[in-house]
Amino acid sequence: MTREDVKGIFPNATDEEITAFLNKHNGEVTAAKSSGVKADELATLRDKAKKYDDYEAEKLTAEQKLKKLTDEAEAAKITNLKMLNKTKAVAEFVNCGLKEDDYKGFIDSIVSDDEETTVNSAKSIAAMLTSQKKAVEDKLKEDGLKNTPKPQGAGGNDGLTSAEKIAEKLATDRANIAKTAAEGLKKYI
Repeated sequence: MTREDVKGIFPNATDEEITAFLNKHNGEVTAAKSSGVKADELATLRDKAKKYDDYEAEKLTAEQKLKKLTDEAEAAKITNLKMLNKTKAVAEFVNCGLKEDDYKGFIDSIVSDDEETTVNSAKSIAAMLTSQKKAVEDKLKEDGLKNTPKPQGAGGNDGLTSAEKIAEKLATDRANIAKTAAEGLKKYI
C-alpha cells in the first residue's frame, strides 16, 4: 500500500499518522508472509477443498436423482391405481347393464387413486342410471299399452274380428235384399 492509497482512504490524516499506519501495515504483511502457508501446502488445501466441493455436488446430485426417481415411481403408482380403479368402475357399470357409450363421457371424472371412493361413485351412478332407465322403460311400456288397440275378438269389440263384421254386414245386406225381393214377388203373385 502506498501513501496515496492511505491519503485516498483517510484524507484528513497527517503525515505522521500515515507513516505509522504504513509501518504497522507493512509489519503485519511481512509477519503474515513469514508465518503463512507455503505455496505447495496452499495448493494441497485448495485441491482438498475442490474435491470436497465436487463430493458435495455429487452427493446433492445423487439426492436429486433419488428424489426424481421416487417422484416418478409415485406418479407411476398413482397412474396404475387409477387404471385399476377405472377397470373396477367399468365392471360396476357393465354389471348394471350399461354400455360403454352410457358411461364413457364421465368415467374419468369419477376415477381416483382411492379404490373405495371410485367404486362407491360408480355404484351410485350405476344405480341412478339403472333406476332412470327402468322408469323410462316402464313409462314407455305404460304409454304403449294405453295407445295399443285391443286385439280383435277379445271382448272389447263385440267379440268380432273385422272379417266377421264384414261377413255379418254382407249377410245382413243379402238378407234385406232377399226380403225385399220376396215382398216384391208376393205383390205379383
